[in-house]
Formats: sequence, structure tokens, C-alpha cells
Amino acid sequence: MNLILLDIDGTLVDSLPLENVFFPQAICEGLNLPRIKTDWDSFANPTDSGIIREVMREELGKLCHPDDVERCKERFIELLSGHLDQQPAAIPPIAGAHRFIEHLEDSENYMFAVATAGWRFTSELKLTAAGFDFDEWILYSCCEYEYKKEAMKAAYQDARQKHGKDFDAIVYIGDSRSDMRFANELGYQFLGRGDEFVESNIWGVEGIADFTDIRLVEGKIRRAIKSA
Repeated sequence: MNLILLDIDGTLVDSLPLENVFFPQAICEGLNLPRIKTDWDSFANPTDSGIIREVMREELGKLCHPDDVERCKERFIELLSGHLDQQPAAIPPIAGAHRFIEHLEDSENYMFAVATAGWRFTSELKLTAAGFDFDEWILYSCCEYEYKKEAMKAAYQDARQKHGKDFDAIVYIGDSRSDMRFANELGYQFLGRGDEFVESNIWGVEGIADFTDIRLVEGKIRRAIKSA
């Protein structure tokens, strides 16, 4: 059996248009800054909490206190939930993602788990808005592990314990270059989600536009596994 590890933002849910507006706004308002850089892959630890720590160190020359993170988080929740109250369909699933999850749940060849760089509450808010029933999922966020690589490891270890033995292969599906970097560092195979990976074939990794063609997605998963 193989393990499929999944990202959330930009992989299962189309949340980045809102994320890229409200998350920087929440940090700027929470830390009293005029602007921050939004090239998330350029951060050493691109999780919600890790970004705040790096912004405070680089922009303010200060160490981050838990109260600073909490203030930014509460503002982000306020902005995101307020928008979703007005526009409930503002965060749709990535095309085919629901059927792909069902396929993994029904498959004898795969287990899946989720590891995200986002906070748990906001991640669950996005999944709910996109119509996912995630109560039984193995899901780790930066609330449990501030470093995403640690969340990915924890999701794998939890899935391995549930499976009762190790997996033949582990494939992480994500939408960013940092996802690819962390997967490589952990020895996992990687499948990129999004046009950047489909069009440019970055560093030889496979890419998918979405999950609408499950046979295509599974074929690319198999090729990623064989390349190990």
C-alpha cells in the first residue's frame, strides 16, 4: 500500500486568492506594518506562524511572542470568516478533489493523510467552505507542528501506525516549491498541483492541473513512485 500525503491550500481547496489578500492584511494589521513580502516560498519556514516569526525578525528586529501570533491569527479568522459569511462559495474545491478523495478512501492501494502549513481552525474553515467532510481524516497543521516538514512527518507516522506497517511509497501532493523541497528532504516522492508544475516540468517532477481525470492523476502518481 502507498501513502498519499496532501496539502490543503491550492491543492484541495482554491483558497489562495483570498489567502493572498487576507493573510498579509492580518499580519500587517496585527504587527502594525505597512506591507510585507508575499513570496511565501522565499520564507525559510512558510507556515502561518513561521511567516509571522520571520516577518517580526526581519522587519521589526524583534523576537515573536505567542501573543503576536495569536493577534494575527484572530484577525485572519475574522477577515476570512467574515468574507465567507457574505460569500459562502468563495472557496471552492479544486476541480475533481472530492472525487479524488473518495477514490483514495475506496482504494485498496492507497491511504491518505493531510499536512498543511496553515492553522488548524482556518484550514478547517476552508475545507468546510469547500464541502469536505474531514472529521475522520488524519490531519496535521502548524498548530501542532510549526514547521511544515514536521507536520508532514507526523501525518506519515500517524498513517503508518493506523496501517500497521510501513508503506511501499509515500507521495506528497502540493502546489508550491517549498512543498517539493520538504518532500525531497524527507525522501517522499512529489506530485505538483497547478499550472506551474504542468507547464514547466520543474526539476523533472510530475504535475497535474487538477483532479478531474483520476486515471491521469493515478498514472502520474505511479510514475512518481517508480522514479524513486
